[in-house]
Amino acid sequence: MASEKIEFTRASLTAIPPPDEGRVYVRDTGQSGLVLDITPKGTKIFQLYRKIGGRPIRCVLGRFDPDMADSRELPKTQNNGKPLDPLAYVGNTPHLNVRMARALAVAVSAALDRGENPGAEKREQRRREAEELTLRQAFDRYYIDHLQPQAKRTAEELQEDFARYLGTVTPGQKKPHGKERKKAPGSVDWESRRLSTIKPADVRKMMASLRDGVGPRTAKKAWCCCERSIAKLRSGACSMARTPPRAPPSTPKKSAAVSLRRESCPSSSKRFRPLPSISVTSSCWP
Repeated sequence: MASEKIEFTRASLTAIPPPDEGRVYVRDTGQSGLVLDITPKGTKIFQLYRKIGGRPIRCVLGRFDPDMADSRELPKTQNNGKPLDPLAYVGNTPHLNVRMARALAVAVSAALDRGENPGAEKREQRRREAEELTLRQAFDRYYIDHLQPQAKRTAEELQEDFARYLGTVTPGQKKPHGKERKKAPGSVDWESRRLSTIKPADVRKMMASLRDGVGPRTAKKAWCCCERSIAKLRSGACSMARTPPRAPPSTPKKSAAVSLRRESCPSSSKRFRPLPSISVTSSCWP
């Protein structure tokens, strides 16, 4: 990778004009492997460029910020006081000055010497996140792979509960008696949330909000929609595919109505207790 070598300073990097076409790479004389990538639009990106086993590796560190003070350094602790690993910045394209870019280059270079590749790991993480199911997709798997084939009598009721408490209610949709369906007070819209982003604390907050807005029974029903959908995926009872397969043929509806508690929730036939008695543990979530 042919490029010019200069000493990186705020003044020297600010003075580099953007190329008319293509990209220009400038190496730092003060830190081995540190490179500035300049695009025709004037964007300037710090990178670490090295060869490992004869194979070139380029890792994006962050964007050069000419307005950032030269004395500023990478934070060493998080907001909660715990130590902050500099590698946490990799893949997030933070704004950096020369001092911060050099410190980050040292950290990434040390990781490469240990056989790690922070840039590739970050890309793989983003790929896994992009392929991860959302709560809506998980519930659809539960509905198609479990509720319909087993002719669960509460399947349609659960569909409505999911939309009202955890998803989106279609505008203009009406109940059998003619009133328009609406979201319940204290409900959430988690249809697009990835499963790994839904933490036990989020569920407890959602349940408390529904309990205060509607009642403890509603909070329990919303929890059942979440817990059952994810539990079936974890147990392998439902497909992990993102695209739902074609729904199986519909089965004859049974005339007898069964309550949600008996068919879909692991609870007795007794009256629902207040929220503190409902256990929501991290084992429920991926």
